[in-house]
Amino acid sequence: MIGGVSMGGFGSLLLSPAVYAGEPPRASAARRVGVFGERQFDANVWRALNYQAQWDRYMSQPYRLPMFIAAGDDDLTIQAEASSLYTHLRIVGNPAALCIIDGGHTWDVWSALLPTALKYTAASTKPASPPHPSYQRP
Repeated sequence: MIGGVSMGGFGSLLLSPAVYAGEPPRASAARRVGVFGERQFDANVWRALNYQAQWDRYMSQPYRLPMFIAAGDDDLTIQAEASSLYTHLRIVGNPAALCIIDGGHTWDVWSALLPTALKYTAASTKPASPPHPSYQRP
């Protein structure tokens, strides 16, 4: 399981930038963290690492990771991009869940979403194989 909120969410999405289809908004932390360019934000680095640029590589893998995608309905850019990502995943048969709740880009929203995210994650994991008969007690 990999997870994150806000900038942490970009790391959990194929270990690439956030859900934005284009460049991040001017106020986004992605422009300040020093990850997407040597000293300052570089749009070319952002585009090269963005999930859309990695899509074909991800889709060529034999296993599709279930993805729980969520946002607050007042966080309009993220809510729209999250919905778009969810739609793209579902079209290609990738397991995904989308949850939009009341609120903005805040800890109140993320903490309210955590129980649902954990339930989705738990339901998405494969059950452990039963122990080999030689390991069972008489």
